[in-house]
Amino acid sequence: MEDTSPESPTAPVIEVDCVTKTTFAAAQNAVPIIKRISIRNETTDAFTNMRLSLTPQPAFCRPKEWAIDRVSPGEAVDIGDRRITLDYSVLDRLNEAEHGQLTFKLESDDGVLDEQTVPIELLARDEWGGSGEMAQILAAFVSPNHAAVASILKDAARLLERSGHKGSLDGYQSRDPRQAYMIAGAIWSAISGFGLSYAQPPRSFEKHGQKIRDPGTIKDSGLATCLDTTLLLAGAFEATGLNPVVLFTQGHAFVGVWLLDKTFPLTIENDVTEVRKAIAAREFRVLETTLLTHRPTVGFEQAMANGEAQLSDDAEKPFHMAVDIARARAARIRPISSREVESHVASLDEDAVVPAALPNPPSLDDLPVEYAEALYSSPDDRLERWQKKLLDLGLRNRLLNFSPTRQTLKIICADVAALEDALAAGDNFRVISIKDENPIGNRDPQLYRQQTGKDIELEFAATAFDKGQVCAAETGKETQARLTTLFRKAKSDLAEGGTNTLFMAVGFLRWKKSPTDERTHQAPLLLLPIKLSRKSANSSYYLSHHEDDVVFNQTLLEFLERDFGLSIQALRGALPEDHSGLDIKQIFAIVKHAVRDAPGFEVTEEIAVSIFSFAKYLMWKDLVDRTGSLKKNRLVKHLLDNPTEAFRDGLGDFPTAETIDQHVDPAKLFTPLPADSSQLAAIVAAEAGRDFVIIGPPGTGKSQTIANMIAHCLAHGKTVLFVAEKAAALDVVYRRLKAYGLADACLELHSNKSDRKSVIAQLGAAWDRASNANDSEWIRLTESLNIQKDELNQYVFELHEPGSHGRSVYDGIGILSGKRPKFALVFSGLESHDRASFDSLIDLAERLALARRAVQECGSLGVVEKTEWSFAWQAELLEAAGRFRDDTTALLESCRRLGDSLGLPSDHEIRNPLLSALTKLAKTINESARPDMQFAANADFSSLQEAITILGEARSEFQKAQDSIAARYEDVQIQRMPLEDIDQEWRRENAKLWPLSRLGTMRVQKLLQSYATNGKADPERDIQPLMQMQASLCAAAGCAANVLPGFDGVRSDTNALSSMLDQARELHAACAQVTQVAGIETDLLAKLNKLLPAGQQSCKLAIAAQQLLECQAEFKRSGRRFMALSGGQLSPTSLRAVVDAMEELHQSASKLNDWVKWSQVKQEAQGRGLGPMVEALSAGYIDHPVDDFLVAYFTWWLPLVIDQKPKLRGFVQWEQVDKIERFRSLIDSIQHLAANQIRRAVSHDLPAKDGVPRKSELGLLRHQLGLQRPSESIRGLIESMPETFTKLTPCVLMSPLSVAQYLPAEQATFDMVIFDEASQITTWDAVGSIARGRQSIIVGDPKQLPPTNFFGRTDDEANDEVAVYERDLLSILDEASAAGLPLHQLNWHYRSRDEGLIAFSNHHYYGQRLVTFPSPMTESGAVQFHRVDGVYARGTGRTNAIEARAVVDFVIRRIEEWSSWPEAERLSIGVITFNANQQELILDLLDAERAQRPHLEWFFSDEREEPVIVKNLENIQGDERDVMLFSITFGRDHAGKLSMDFGAVNREGGEKRLNVAVTRAKSEFHIFSSISAEDIDLRRGKGLGVAHLKSYLDYAERGSTALAAMDEGSLGPADNPFEASVAAALQVRGWEVRTQIGVSGFRIDLGIIHPDKAGAYLAGVECDGATYHRSATARDRDQIREGVLRNLGWEILRVWSTDWFMHPEEALDRIDTALKDLLEQRREEARKQTESERESAAESVESEEQDSITSNQFDNASEEEAENEQQEIYASLQVLDEQTINSNGESKSDIEGEDECDASLFFEQSYSAHLTTLIDRVVAKHGPISETMLYRHITKLHGWQRAGRRIQERVMACIGENECRKENGNLFIWERGTYKQILSFRANLNRATRDVPQAELLGLISEHSDVLQSSDPAKDIATLMGLGRLTTDTRTYLELCIAEYQRRGELPSG
Repeated sequence: MEDTSPESPTAPVIEVDCVTKTTFAAAQNAVPIIKRISIRNETTDAFTNMRLSLTPQPAFCRPKEWAIDRVSPGEAVDIGDRRITLDYSVLDRLNEAEHGQLTFKLESDDGVLDEQTVPIELLARDEWGGSGEMAQILAAFVSPNHAAVASILKDAARLLERSGHKGSLDGYQSRDPRQAYMIAGAIWSAISGFGLSYAQPPRSFEKHGQKIRDPGTIKDSGLATCLDTTLLLAGAFEATGLNPVVLFTQGHAFVGVWLLDKTFPLTIENDVTEVRKAIAAREFRVLETTLLTHRPTVGFEQAMANGEAQLSDDAEKPFHMAVDIARARAARIRPISSREVESHVASLDEDAVVPAALPNPPSLDDLPVEYAEALYSSPDDRLERWQKKLLDLGLRNRLLNFSPTRQTLKIICADVAALEDALAAGDNFRVISIKDENPIGNRDPQLYRQQTGKDIELEFAATAFDKGQVCAAETGKETQARLTTLFRKAKSDLAEGGTNTLFMAVGFLRWKKSPTDERTHQAPLLLLPIKLSRKSANSSYYLSHHEDDVVFNQTLLEFLERDFGLSIQALRGALPEDHSGLDIKQIFAIVKHAVRDAPGFEVTEEIAVSIFSFAKYLMWKDLVDRTGSLKKNRLVKHLLDNPTEAFRDGLGDFPTAETIDQHVDPAKLFTPLPADSSQLAAIVAAEAGRDFVIIGPPGTGKSQTIANMIAHCLAHGKTVLFVAEKAAALDVVYRRLKAYGLADACLELHSNKSDRKSVIAQLGAAWDRASNANDSEWIRLTESLNIQKDELNQYVFELHEPGSHGRSVYDGIGILSGKRPKFALVFSGLESHDRASFDSLIDLAERLALARRAVQECGSLGVVEKTEWSFAWQAELLEAAGRFRDDTTALLESCRRLGDSLGLPSDHEIRNPLLSALTKLAKTINESARPDMQFAANADFSSLQEAITILGEARSEFQKAQDSIAARYEDVQIQRMPLEDIDQEWRRENAKLWPLSRLGTMRVQKLLQSYATNGKADPERDIQPLMQMQASLCAAAGCAANVLPGFDGVRSDTNALSSMLDQARELHAACAQVTQVAGIETDLLAKLNKLLPAGQQSCKLAIAAQQLLECQAEFKRSGRRFMALSGGQLSPTSLRAVVDAMEELHQSASKLNDWVKWSQVKQEAQGRGLGPMVEALSAGYIDHPVDDFLVAYFTWWLPLVIDQKPKLRGFVQWEQVDKIERFRSLIDSIQHLAANQIRRAVSHDLPAKDGVPRKSELGLLRHQLGLQRPSESIRGLIESMPETFTKLTPCVLMSPLSVAQYLPAEQATFDMVIFDEASQITTWDAVGSIARGRQSIIVGDPKQLPPTNFFGRTDDEANDEVAVYERDLLSILDEASAAGLPLHQLNWHYRSRDEGLIAFSNHHYYGQRLVTFPSPMTESGAVQFHRVDGVYARGTGRTNAIEARAVVDFVIRRIEEWSSWPEAERLSIGVITFNANQQELILDLLDAERAQRPHLEWFFSDEREEPVIVKNLENIQGDERDVMLFSITFGRDHAGKLSMDFGAVNREGGEKRLNVAVTRAKSEFHIFSSISAEDIDLRRGKGLGVAHLKSYLDYAERGSTALAAMDEGSLGPADNPFEASVAAALQVRGWEVRTQIGVSGFRIDLGIIHPDKAGAYLAGVECDGATYHRSATARDRDQIREGVLRNLGWEILRVWSTDWFMHPEEALDRIDTALKDLLEQRREEARKQTESERESAAESVESEEQDSITSNQFDNASEEEAENEQQEIYASLQVLDEQTINSNGESKSDIEGEDECDASLFFEQSYSAHLTTLIDRVVAKHGPISETMLYRHITKLHGWQRAGRRIQERVMACIGENECRKENGNLFIWERGTYKQILSFRANLNRATRDVPQAELLGLISEHSDVLQSSDPAKDIATLMGLGRLTTDTRTYLELCIAEYQRRGELPSG
C-alpha cells in the first residue's frame, strides 16, 4: 500500500509576507515591501553558512542578499533587516499597472535549499490601491501644493471678497468656525465653476482602488470621478490649513472638513458613529462632491445636506471608512511629488460656468455646539438663544416646506368650506378610497369634463360627502396603511407631548426663495385639528373634528414677514367667519391678495391630512410675549443672570428625612397618599417655598410624591401649575388626586383633556366644589398620632441609643443572646467607660488573650511578675535563678542526709510539708537534743506541765516561808523535823506560867536550834513557816515533774523545767510531724534517744541537722533575691519543683520577654477591673476572649441600663404590637381625612351659579356651561377670568405646549410650578412654563432619557427614533442641577415586585442606593431571556420579523390566558422595541391578531389605565406595565453578518435609554433577542450603552451572578448577633432559615423557607435591629416598609429584642407557633386552589379548533383572503393521534405511567420526580415535540382540557435533561443527545405548522428540492405537507425554513 503520509522536511524553508501591491506614492512614503521574512528549520539537522538572496522582476528595486550563520533544528530565524532599495524612476515611469515578482532563494555550499516567488502588483504612478494595505496612502494623492489648487484658492479668495467677506484663507488661525465654514464654502463655489463632468469610477474602487486625476488634469479635462473631486476638494481644504477627511461608502467617495482644528481618533475610522457624532456636534461637515458635476451648479448647503444623507441609517450604501488626512500627515504620509509644474493654469474665466453662490454665513445653530454655547454670555444673549432655539424658519420645518410623504393622505373634496363647517358641527366622516370606488370606470375624465364641465372624482366626492364619507386619493390598501400610520402617530404625539398633531391642512401656499429658483416649496395655510377613530382593529377609520381651535399657520406668517416683508395682520388674530363658521374663501382671498405681487407665490385649495407641530412657534411666541415677566421666577432669573454661580435661596438647610418626625407637626401635614420619609422631606420643602430638584429613579414614586406635594400645598393655600410633556405623567397624578376627591380642584389642560367642552365642564365641576371637613376630628387624630409616633420613636431611641461606651441596649442583647458569662465583672457605674475606654477594654481583652497564648507553654515562668524587661535584668534574673537552683539542690541533699540519719525512706520527695517538718526537727535537734531528753519519748506533757505549775507554787510558798524565819535550816532537816510536835510543845510551854514557861520555851528553842544551820532559831517566828516549808518540800518530792532532768524539788528552776518541757514537746511534735508527713510508723523519738547517747552532742544527727539549717538559710537568701528580681511569689510544692522551675526558667529564657509582656498586660487588666477575666483566662476557661469579655460586661451593664430606660423597662410584646396597629390605623384615618381638609382649604367661597351677573367672569363661564357647543376658546376663557380662574382650580395640569397655547401672557403667576420628566426637555422648551410660577420644583432623573426634541421634530417621516449620531441636548434638569439647586433624591423603589427587575440598574446607574424590596420567592425569575433565531433586515426596513412574531405570539398567549380572569385581576402588558420600524411591525401584527380575536379588544382599549402598549426606546419613559417585553431587534442579517451598530444605544447617553427600557416592568421582563451577550464585540461596538447592553443580555441569561456586586446573591450573613441567635433558635425548632434576604440597602432579616415549596418563603422575620433603627421616621419603620412587603406577598412576623432578652423561650414559642399556624393556613389555601384549578380545568371547553392539515386539496383562496381569516392553526390542536378510544369512549394515552398520574398532586414538590419521568416518556416517544404539544399531552394525562400558565410553568420546571431549542420563535423539546439539523418529515400527525420542527421541514425540502424552482415554493411545500390552506403565518414560517435551507446549502438526508 502506498504511503501517503507527508514527507519530513529535509531543508529549511523561507517564510515571507509581502504587500500585494505597491506604487510610487507608497515608495515615497516608505511603506515597506516586505512585512516579515524568516527561515524555519523543521529538520533534525542544523544548517550553517547560508545565503538568502532577493531578485526583483522587473527591477523596481535592487537585488539584496542576507547572510545567515546558523539555524538550529526546530528553530525559526526572523530577519530584522527588511529594507530594500527601491528604484523610484521605475515606479515613476509606470503609466499602467504591471505584474511583478520577488524571488527569494536560500542557498548554502551544498546548493539551493529553498526558493519562493512572491507576486506583487506594480501600480501606475497615479493609481491608488484601495482600502486595506493602502488605505493610508490615499493621503499621498491629496495635493495641497499643486498649481491648480493655488488657482482654486485665488478664485475662492476673490469670491469671498466680492461678497463682502474677509478674503484671507487662514484656516483655523482666527479660531472662528464661521471663517472655516466660509472658506470651505468659497472653495466649493470656486471649483463648481470648473464645469466638470462626471466620470464613472471602476466597480468597488473603494476596495480595489483606481487611477487618480491630479488637480491640473481635472481642470484641463473637465472630467472627474467622485474620488477625483473628493481629493481635489481635500487638497484645496488642506492648502488653506483646514483638516479634510475622505469618506467612503460602498462604491462612492465624498469629502468632509473640520470646522475646528480637530481630527478623528484614528487615521482610518471604520465606525460611522464617530463620524455621525462629529456631524451632530456641528464640528464636522460632509459634502457630496459629485454635485460639482451638476448643471446648474449646486450650492454648498445642498452639498452638505446630500453628504449627510450618505451617512444616515437609511442610506442606500453602507459606510466603508473615513481617511483623516491630517492624521495621515501626522503619520508622515506626504503628498506625492508632482511630475511636472504646470504654468498654464489660469484663474476663473468670466465666460466659464457660473460658480455656485457662496453659502450664507452660518447661524449659531450651524456652528459647533461648544463654540456656539460660549457666545451666549449675557442675560439678553441667553434669552435670545432660547428664543432662537424655539423658532425654526428653515426649510426643515414642514409648516414652511411641506412635501407629501407616507404620513400624508390627500383628500379629494368638492366643497372645502362645507367640509370645515361639517367637521366644526361635530360630524364624523368615514374615509374611503376613491381609486377603489373607481367612479371613472372606463370613461375618459377629460372628455367628461369637456362635455359636462364637471370633474368625475369631485362629483363622486360630493356624493360621498352627503353620505358621511370623505375620499382619499390613494388605493384602499394604501389609504388604510396611511390612516393607521397617522392614527398611531397622532396617538403617540398626544401621549408624548400632550398636544394634538393631526391636522387637515386646507389650502397651501406655493412659494420660491427667489424668482429664479427652480424649486418650489409649499406651506399649509389653514390647520383644522382632527382626530381619527375606529371601534376596533377590524373597523374603518372615521375622521372628525378635534375639539380645538382651527388655526392659521402662524409660522408661515412669521416667515413671510421676516424673509419677504409680507405682513398679513388680518390672519394673526381671530379668523374671518361667516354664518356657518370660518369663512374659508375669505381666508384664501386674504392670502392671495397678500402674495399677488410676490413672484413664484401661488395659493392652491388642496386638502391633506398629515402630522404638523407648531409647538415650537407657540412656545417662542409665549417667550417673546412674556420676556418682561420671566425673571419673576427665581430659577429662570438665575439661569439668565448668573447660571455659573451656585443658586442661593436663603432658606437655610434643606429638610431631611431624619428630621421629619422631630420638626413636622402631623396636623400640618396633608398627604392623602402614603409617603415615605424621602418623599415627605420633598413635600415639606415644597411647602416651605424652596426651589429644588427631585431626582426620582425609576419606580421611586415620583408621581405619588407630586400628587402629595400638590395636595399638601393646596391645603396651605398655594396655587400649583404641574407641567409634564407626557400625558401619562399628568394622568397618573390626576388619577391619584381624583381618587381622593380632589379632581374638582384640578384642571386638566393637555392632550385629549384640552377640548373646550372638557375644560368648561371641569371648571363647572370646580364651581360646585364644597367641603364638610371636621377640624375637631382632624385635631384629635393628629394629636393621637403625634403621641403614638413619639412613643414608638422613643422605644427605638432607647433601644438603639448608644451608651457612654458607644454600644446600645440592642447591641448588648445581641451579644448576650444564647450566651452565659464565664466570669463576672463589676464596675463603678454605667458611665464608667466612654467609647474610647470601652474600646480600649476590648483591645485589652484581646491583648490579654494574645499575650496569654504567647506564653501558654511557659508555665515555669509563672514566678516572674516583672512588667519591664531588659537584657541586664534578664541576665541578673537568670544568675539569681541559677543560684537559687543550686541552693535548693543543696537543701534537698541536706534534707535527704537528715532523713537518712532518721531512717526515713530515701525515695521520699521533699515536698513543702516534709521540708517544713525536717527543718523544724533539725532546729529542734540543734537546740534541744541531749541525753536527758529521753523522758520525752513517753512523757505526758500536759501532766508534766501541770506538775511544774504545782512545783512552782510549792517553791513559791517555800521561799516565802523561808524568808520569814529567823534561822536557816537545811531542807533535809526541815523534812525530818517533827514540827507538829514542836509546835504543840511550844504552845504547851507558852501556856505555862512563868518561869516554867520560860524554861519550857527555851527547851523548845534549843530543840529547834538543833535543826538550824545558821542563825538563832525563834520558835515564835519559825515554827509555822517551817511547817509550811516542810509541806512544800513534801509536795515537791511527790511532784510528777521529778522525771524531768534538773528537777530539785522546791529548789528546781521551774522556768528551766518549763523550757525543757517545751523543747521536749517541740522535739516530740517535730518527730511526730516528720512521721506523719513522711507517712511512716517509726518511733523517731526513740531513735533520737538512741542517736543522742549521753555526752555526744556532736553526733552525726546533730551535724545533719545543723547542715540542713545552714542550707535552709542559704535557700531563703537566694530565694528572696530571686523573688525580688522576678517580682513574683514562688509557691513550689517541693524542692525538686523549685529546682525544676529554675531549670525550666533557664531553658525558657528566650520567652522571658513574652512573659514579661503577659505580666504587664495582666497587671493592666487587673488594674482596670478585669481580674476575674485574668483568672478565668489563666485557668483555661476562656475560648473567645473578646466575646466572653463582652458577654460578661453586658451581663453587668444591661440590667442596670434597662432599669434607667422607662420604655424598655416597661416593655411588653403585646402592648408594642397594639401601639403599632393603632399607629397604622391613625395614619390611615388621617390620610382619609386629609382630602377633606384640603377641600376645605381650597373652598373658593364664590357665589352660586344663579347669582352671578352675565357680564362678570363667572357669568361668562355660566353662559358657556349652558351651550351645547361652547363658543369661547380656552385661552379666551382663561383670559376672561383673571381673578376666579385659580380660585376655581388652584391646581392646573398642563404640557409645555398647552401652557404656551392656553395661558395668556398676562396670566397671574402660580405660587409653584412642578415640572416632571425634566430630563427629557430642554431648557428653552421648559423655561416658558417654569416662569409661570414663583417657585420651581424640577422633577426627573438624569440617568433616564435625555431631551428627545419632540417639539422640534418637523419631518413626519422621523419616526419617534433619535439618530444614533445626534448629540443629546442639555435638559432643564441638567441646567437646574448645574445651577446649584438643592438635589433631593427619592430612594425607595416600589415598582418592581421582584428585585431582579431593578437590580441591574441599581448596580450600574444608581450605585446600589435604591432601597428595593425582595420577592417572597427564593429565586428570581422575573427577568427571562428568549433566544430567537431571527434575522435583522438591515437597510430594508430595519426590522426583525421572526423576533416580532415571537413577541406577538407571547403577547397574544398571555392576554388570551388573562381574558378568562376577572377584569380586576387581569395584568397589563407592553412591548419595547429598539426602533420605530420594529414597533410598527409589531403593531401591524397585533392589529392582525386583534382582527381575529375581538374578545381581546378590552386589553387594547384606551379606556383602561394600562392598555397594551408598543413603544420604542425614545418614547417608553413614563410608562410601566406588569409584564414588559423587550425586542432587541438587531441581529445577524440575511448574509449572517452582525453589525455592532445598535442604534441609539451606541450614541453618547445610550445607556440611559437602556436604563429606561429595563425598568418598565412591575412583575416580569422578557428579553426577545436574536443575539446573546457573547455576540457583542466591544472592540467593534463603541459606547457605554453597548457595553451595558452586553451586560444586560448576560444578566438576563445568567441571572444575578452576572453582576459583580451581586455575586453573593440575595443572602448574606446575619446583620448582628441577635438576628443570628434568633435564626439559630428557629433552626433548632426545625425551620430552614435564610438571613439577609435582598440585594439592596434594605434586607429582610430572616426568611423562613416554605417546607413544601423550596422556591418560596413562608414568612419573613423582622427584628428591631439596624434596619429597623435606620428608618428615618416611624411611618417608614412601622407602616410603609411592612405594607410594601405584604403587598409583595410576604407574611411578616416580628421579634422584639427586649422581649427576647427578658423572656427568650416565650418569644421563641410565639414565633414558632405563628409559623406553624401560617404553614397550616398556606397548606389549606393550596389544597383549595388545587381543587379549584382541577374543577376549572375539567369544566373548561376547548375553544380553539385545529385547521385540518390532512386535506390534499389546496383551495384557491387568495392570500388576502387568507390574511383576513387569520386562523392561527399552530395555536390549536384538538385530536392527538397518539390517543386511542377505549370501550367507554374515554381518551386513553399510550404513554406508560398514566395510571400513576394524580392531578391533585400536580403542583406538589413531591410530584416533581414523577412528572419529570412522564415528560421524559412523552419526549422519547414523540420528540422532537413542540412545547404546545407537550403541554397538551401532560394535561390530557391528568384529565384536563387545557394548560394554563401555571401548568405550563410547572411542566417546563420539570423538563429534566431534555434539550430545549428555540426555532423561529417556537420552542421544541428534544430527547437529550438526539438533536439533528435535518430529519425526515413525519406526516399524518395532525400537527399545526408551527408544531413541526424546522429539522423536519428541512428534510421535506431536501427530499423535494425541485419545489425551490417553482414560482411559489412555500405553496408547493404546504401541499406536500397536506395543508388545505396557506395562511400568512404559515407562509412566513415556510419561507423562513426555505431561507435557512438555502443558507446552509445542500444538506444530507436525515
